[in-house]
Amino acid sequence: MRVEEIQVGEILTIRPGQKVALDGIVVSGNSAIDQSPITGESIPEDKEKGDRVFAGTLNQTGFLEVQVTHISSDTTVAKIVHLVESAQSSRAPTQQWVDKFAEIYTPIVILIAIALTLIPPLIFAQPFNVWFYRALVMLVIACPCALVISTPVSIVSAIGAATSQGILFKGGNGLETAGKLQSIAFDKTGTLTQGKPTVKKVYDLGELSASVVLLIAACLERRSEHPLAKAIVAQAEAQKIELETPESFTAYPGKGISGKFGNNLYFAGNRRLFVDQNIAVSASTLSLLDDIEKLGQTPVLVGCDRGLLGIIALADGLRLEAGEAVHLLKQMGLKRLVMLTGDRTFVAAQIAQQLNLSEYKAELLPFDKLQEIQQLRNFGAVGMVGDGINDAPALAAADISFAVGGIDIALETADVVLVGSDLRKLAYAVDLSRRTVAVIRQNVIFSLVTKALFLLLGTFGFVGLAVAVIADTGTSLIVTANGMRLFRSKLN
Repeated sequence: MRVEEIQVGEILTIRPGQKVALDGIVVSGNSAIDQSPITGESIPEDKEKGDRVFAGTLNQTGFLEVQVTHISSDTTVAKIVHLVESAQSSRAPTQQWVDKFAEIYTPIVILIAIALTLIPPLIFAQPFNVWFYRALVMLVIACPCALVISTPVSIVSAIGAATSQGILFKGGNGLETAGKLQSIAFDKTGTLTQGKPTVKKVYDLGELSASVVLLIAACLERRSEHPLAKAIVAQAEAQKIELETPESFTAYPGKGISGKFGNNLYFAGNRRLFVDQNIAVSASTLSLLDDIEKLGQTPVLVGCDRGLLGIIALADGLRLEAGEAVHLLKQMGLKRLVMLTGDRTFVAAQIAQQLNLSEYKAELLPFDKLQEIQQLRNFGAVGMVGDGINDAPALAAADISFAVGGIDIALETADVVLVGSDLRKLAYAVDLSRRTVAVIRQNVIFSLVTKALFLLLGTFGFVGLAVAVIADTGTSLIVTANGMRLFRSKLN
């Protein structure tokens, strides 16, 4: 059955590894759902009966039965696509000043040449051949070749330079706009962060060392497919901890796991697992858990039937170059750098603090991000950097948008694609844009001044047709050479 034929109220079965086809409510089963393409939450969310799921999200670990609440044309993804289309259609295309100038300039020059040919002979009885010759000289000098070439040759050179550095501009408008930016908004998950959980700290509670707590948790979690479990196992392997296979392995969907080592039964999971197992958690430990969550981290409790042994704190890790990228953009003089995320406020606050970002907005849906972009436009040209489906409306609404990662809708919507997702290339793109605009301005001014000077000389007969040809060709060659300098621009 096609997705378009499924009606509200029908039941869908979602197996591990499958995407959720339509928005709905879980009626049976437990699983971890990766919602980052829609909400931007970096840590997959555990779902159980009664929880809402979105079309386009990925079921990772368990089997779910979902009752459909929205048909395909009314899902969250469909609404995002509509927002993208609306945002793109509301953006007026930037017209090149040179093109506008040429549209007016060319007919005026032709009219002047006709007047120069006819008025002196007819009104002042001047020799026709003299003024016809001067009119030809004027037409050659006034030919707007250099003026028209000045912009495209500079843009093509700059786009070529950017492409060689892994920055793909989709056109000249984006290249020119980048240098005018006053504000840049960043998505968090997958843009400023790696988009996957990593172990931040292992807390021991006195009885066992932190390394032993990590050993126990990793041995239990090696059989789990949960993203948090994979992060814990990866951390243990990075520390070259030799893992064992537990006996009597048991999974508690949405809560955690347990297994035996010798005669001891160990547990790893969330608070609900330890409450269900009647394992006491002290007031000081509860306070520590609250502190961990305030840091925007997700705690995994590790213990046995005798009590809690330790806590492993996990969070989405920053991209290695994110801090340097923000610093470089501040050096470029951008007034506002803002983080927009669908993740929790605690998480957003911690990431913003680590990156020295003074502004952030959290718990935003795609429509909210679009509204934030529209508000930022009050302060001047605004750019948006994102990687997911949830970023697409904001990317479309921004004056210029940058895509990182490989989500098709983000790549399609964005004006600029950062190949390799290196955020440090943002500063290069802005700098290259400013230099391109400066070169275009130099070429236009040089072309106009040269034209004006030789037009004056040619009209009064001080230069002939040969000099006019040389002046026109020479000006074109000079502006071309000046524009080609941009091709040598390199990423520092």
